[in-house]
Amino acid sequence: MRKASALQLVLLALAIHWQIDSITTTNILCGQRPIAAPGTITYGRSSWPGQFPWHVALYRTEQPLTISYACGGFIVGERVVITAAHCVTAPSGYQLASDELTVRVGLYDLLTLARHSQEHRVGRIHRHGNFTTGSPRHDIALLTLRTIVEFGDFVQPICLPREPDALKGVRTGTVSGWGLTEDDSPARTLRSATMPVVSYLRCLQSDSTLFGAVLYDGMFCAGWENGTNVCNGDSGGAFAANVNGSWTAFGIVSFTGVREHTDGQTPFRCDTKSLAGFISIPMYLDWIESVSAVEAVQLGTHGEMPNSPLPRISDTSKRPPRFY
Repeated sequence: MRKASALQLVLLALAIHWQIDSITTTNILCGQRPIAAPGTITYGRSSWPGQFPWHVALYRTEQPLTISYACGGFIVGERVVITAAHCVTAPSGYQLASDELTVRVGLYDLLTLARHSQEHRVGRIHRHGNFTTGSPRHDIALLTLRTIVEFGDFVQPICLPREPDALKGVRTGTVSGWGLTEDDSPARTLRSATMPVVSYLRCLQSDSTLFGAVLYDGMFCAGWENGTNVCNGDSGGAFAANVNGSWTAFGIVSFTGVREHTDGQTPFRCDTKSLAGFISIPMYLDWIESVSAVEAVQLGTHGEMPNSPLPRISDTSKRPPRFY
C-alpha cells in the first residue's frame, strides 16, 4: 500500500525472497470481522491484526525451500481463494503449476507466522480463459486449496455480492496489502487504504492513454489521485465494503499507472497519483459459480441467512449471463 500522469500500466505483482521456516456441507458464514477495531485507518496506514481476516499472502516456490511473496488474495470459502490472474501467470505467459503456489492465511507480519497463521498448498488454479498477458482484462483467478482453512478470530471468509449490479450502491471501499510503501520497500505489516469508486468518464479523463485501451464493463476505477494508491505487491487483494453488516468483496486489485521517471534499470513502480483499475467481481459471479460447481467447493453464506441452504450466487433464469 502506497502513500505519496502515467503512460503505461503496471500489473501489481512483486517478488520478495526468504527461506521457508475433505469438503464440508455446513454453511459458512462470511463477511465477519471478530476482532474489534481500535480506530479507523485510511490513507495507506498500518492496519491491526485481524482487521482483514480474509486477506491472504500468495507465495511462489522458485527452488527447494525458497519461496517469494507475489500477491495478495482473499478467502471466499473453506478451500477457495480469489486473486488476480496475473498473479498466477509466469513471465512467459503460461499459467503457473499449482505446486508452485502456497497460500498463507491469518498473516499480519509478512515475515512472521503467528500462532493463528496457517499455510496451505494450492490444489488447482482456475485462471479466467479470456485473460492474456499484458492486459488487465479478465484479471481474475480462483484457487482451490488442498486442505481446509480453519476459521477463527484472525481467519474469516469475505462475502461475494449477489447481483451483477451490486457495485452501483458502493461509493467507497477499503483495500489492503503488503505492497511497496513510500520508500519503495514492501510493507512488513499489512496496510490499508480507503478510496472512492470513480466513474468511467473521470477515469478516462484522468489518463486516457492508460485507461482508454483497457476499460470495459468488467472493470471499475477507484482512487484519490493525491498520493494514496495501491502499489506493486497489492495485486489480488479485495476492494471491500461493509454491506448490512457483512464485509463484501466488490473488486480485485489489478493495475495502476507507472511513474514516468525511471533509470531504465529499476522495474516499473506504481504512480501514487494515478487512479487504479479493479476487476468488478459482480460481473464475474457466473464464472465464479461455475468454477465452484466444477470443483464441488462451497462459498460463504451471507449473515442474514445462517440456517438456510447456501444460495446460488447467480440465477441465470432471471438475468442474462455475464463473463464466463
